[in-house]
This record gives sequence, structure tokens and C-alpha cells, in this order.
Amino acid sequence: MVDPDWLQKFKEDYPVTARQALGVPQSALLELARTYGRANNGREVAEACAQGDTFEEKFLSVAVLVSAQAGIGEILEAVQAFMPAMDSVQLCDAACLALTVAREHPEEVLAFLRPWLEGDDDLGMRFAIVMLLDHFINTDYIDAVLVRLLRVRPCGVRSWDAFAWLCSVCYLAYPLKTYVALEQLTVDEAAFLQIVQRIEASPRLQAKDRMALEALKMNRIPNMTEQ
Repeated sequence: MVDPDWLQKFKEDYPVTARQALGVPQSALLELARTYGRANNGREVAEACAQGDTFEEKFLSVAVLVSAQAGIGEILEAVQAFMPAMDSVQLCDAACLALTVAREHPEEVLAFLRPWLEGDDDLGMRFAIVMLLDHFINTDYIDAVLVRLLRVRPCGVRSWDAFAWLCSVCYLAYPLKTYVALEQLTVDEAAFLQIVQRIEASPRLQAKDRMALEALKMNRIPNMTEQ
């Protein structure tokens, strides 16, 4: 199951995280999680994985519980216990993708994310932001996401990167609603420019939405020359 080529690529892209990785691709981990989740001892497997030190074990400690269709309370308790072990952007983002239970229990998950969105833990805040963009960019929850977007104050490089990513995903999916939010965003000019550049980098950006964004950029940064 270990893939040497995948591990080598992982080491090149994420040298720090790779020190704790065995080299099992994420697709194989998800299949393992489904297999263990269907087993009678799925919860015991998740608990055992939670005691491990490798990237794969930490990921499985959450993914197996999701696959086992544990109750939302039990899953969120496991995620809470998992947070101190979440030591990399790669593990953070992989765990967010696995937590599809957020789509079945959105209100409970939003309540769980609130302390992380309002806290000062850089990676914990990234986790909460990535959960929003993975599972809540839809008609029912876009307004709730934008309200939270206006309240979030990124506290480090990793949460800031996720914040700009969230702004981009929201604008591409709901340009009119997100435009209004961007008008109200209280960030400095350099930060605002980074957000705009993140959005403009997407090939999915429509021409009319690009023009509106350019006008907003010039309004927010009036002395700016062409960049």
C-alpha cells in the first residue's frame, strides 16, 4: 500500500510533514477508512490510530469515525481530541475533506467551528476556514459563511492563506454577495490586494466579475498603479 513515488513527491512538496509520513496515498487512506468504518471494531481502530505519531494514523483517527457513521457528537469529540495532533497544513486540509459529516449536520459543525474562527491558533483557524470552504459554500449557507468571513481575523500565515482562498471560492461561486462582503472587509491595502490576486488567478473567473473586482480594487486602493 505504500507508494514510493507518492512518498517522494510528498517529501518534495512537504518536507516537514513527510518526516512523519509512511507514504500511503490519501486515496488509499480513504479506502482504508471505509473498510475499518464498516467493521464492528471501527471505533476501537479510530481510538488506536489517535495514539499514533504518523500522518496516516492521525488522519485515520478522524476518517474512520466518519466512515463508521458515528454520531455527530462522538465525531466532534474525536476532532476536538485530534486538534492538538494536527501539526501541518497537509493534515489539516486532508482532515477537512474527510469530514463530510458537516453536510449532514451543518448547524452542529458551525457551532463547533466558532471558537476556532474566533481564536488565535493559526492552524486551528485554518482548519475552521477550510471546513467552511469545503462544506458550506452553497445556497443555504453562503450568507452564514460571509458573515463569518467578515468577523475572522487571520492570525498567521496558514490561516491567512486559507482566508484568501475562502474569499476566492466565495467570489467565484457567489460574486454579487461576495462583492458586498469584500466592500466591507476591514483589511489593509496589501492584504486586500493579495485577496484580489488570489481571485483573479482563477481561470473560472468570468469577465464581468473580473471587471467588477478590478473596479473594487481601484476604489479600495485609489493610488495604486497598474500591478
